[in-house]
Amino acid sequence: MDDLVADIAVIFNWPPSEVFGMDLGEVIARRKRAALRSGASDEES
Repeated sequence: MDDLVADIAVIFNWPPSEVFGMDLGEVIARRKRAALRSGASDEES
């Protein structure tokens, strides 16, 4: 969960406390949006 929170916090410039207040489904959805916004891929090299 910490990696998800970190990804969201960095991309959206939100404090981790904001993310910890979300339910898991919302965190996962926000993480997907953060990945799209950053241009990152889920594939690891």
